[in-house]
Amino acid sequence: MGAYEYQSLLSGPKAFCQNVTVQLDVNGDGSTTPSAVDNFSTSGCSIDSLALDVMDFTCDNVGANAVILTVTDVNSNTDTCTATVTVESADVCTALPVEFLVFKGEYREKANELEWTTLSELNNDYFVVQHSMDGVNFEAIGTENGRGTSNTLTDYRFSHQNPSRGVHYYRLKQFDFDARFDYSDVISINVQGEEELALYPNPAQDQLTIVNGQGVAFISNVLGQSVRQFSIAENQQTIQIDDLQDGHYFLRIFRANGEIVVKKFVKR
Repeated sequence: MGAYEYQSLLSGPKAFCQNVTVQLDVNGDGSTTPSAVDNFSTSGCSIDSLALDVMDFTCDNVGANAVILTVTDVNSNTDTCTATVTVESADVCTALPVEFLVFKGEYREKANELEWTTLSELNNDYFVVQHSMDGVNFEAIGTENGRGTSNTLTDYRFSHQNPSRGVHYYRLKQFDFDARFDYSDVISINVQGEEELALYPNPAQDQLTIVNGQGVAFISNVLGQSVRQFSIAENQQTIQIDDLQDGHYFLRIFRANGEIVVKKFVKR
């Protein structure tokens, strides 16, 4: 063996790389190893270790990624080479984190009741329920925990209590466990509320017409004594009051939803 050949054997390592492909799993994660990237690196003496600067990949890395392999021999000499890791995702990175079946809402008993159902969820941490009065500027009004990863139907409900009259807009901001987020479609609910109780004529003589008074009704005098009780089923109902003494009275309506409305009238 000549001197030149002997010197080559004692020289430091020579790094050789090969390109590799990484397929992400159903959770959007994948990895490779230094030995997978190494392509028979050499050294004049024994190779002590192989190291790769990046080994773990997610949906953010789909496509070509440059990685650096470092080869170290037993004398701590090093050499590097660069390889390309191509990350493939199948459908996992293009699939929606949450697939909605329905997102709807309606006004019931002094609350806007929101309901949504998911067909599937992928790494779903939680939902933020957002509300707006103009459909543009939204603010958070509550949260609901997600199911993580699920392929079964999941139902959610959220109640927005005592909304004002007018059109209310809602959307869901869905957060993954890695803090990435996405938005649902926007829905709207038009809150008109209960129609106001009205009495006419007022003052009245023989008859009193009650408008929007559905419920159980009580007429009481100024002393709080009940002088009549009856039920109102129609939107407009006229009652006889010629048997009442002249004076001031209160009509109390107990509605089916628990609301109590009071209106004052005068009998002459």
